[in-house]
Amino acid sequence: MSMSRYAKEKRLQALAKRAGVRLAEAHGQGNKPKAQHFKARMYRLLQCVASLREQGATHG
Repeated sequence: MSMSRYAKEKRLQALAKRAGVRLAEAHGQGNKPKAQHFKARMYRLLQCVASLREQGATHG
C-alpha cells in the first residue's frame, strides 16, 4: 500500500527531527564524526521533504 504524500512528508520530518536530536547528543558527547553523520542525514531528509513539497505544488 502506497503512503500518501502527506504521510511521507510527516514521516520524513519525524526522521529529520530524530536525526537532529541524535546530532545534538553526539555534539554534546564531543563525537564530531558521529555529529557530522547525523547532520548530513538531517539535511538529506529535509531536502527530501522540500522535494516532496515541490512535487505537490507542481502536481496539486
